[in-house]
Amino acid sequence: MSAKKTAAKKETAARKTKSTSNGDANVAQIRELIFGEQMTGYEERFTLLEQKLTEEVASMRSDVDQALKELREFMKSRTAEVEAASVNRNQIADSFEKLAKTLRR
Repeated sequence: MSAKKTAAKKETAARKTKSTSNGDANVAQIRELIFGEQMTGYEERFTLLEQKLTEEVASMRSDVDQALKELREFMKSRTAEVEAASVNRNQIADSFEKLAKTLRR
């Protein structure tokens, strides 16, 4: 008798599993019918947002690259200007010596 009870329990469990999976499939179908159109709309909106964000990031990256390029060029030109305007220390020392000699006279 216990073998029959065990077999009956297994059969009942199998039916429950089958009905649960059928029930899950039915619930999924109902969910798709009710919310499917909304979900499609959300997916389209998210796709559009992702495209916009990707474009904005690319644009910002381009702007930053351009700004860095301009900054580097400015720094090079400014450095060259400062170097051109600066006086060599030896020239300054010579000028002070000449000035000192002139003042002593």
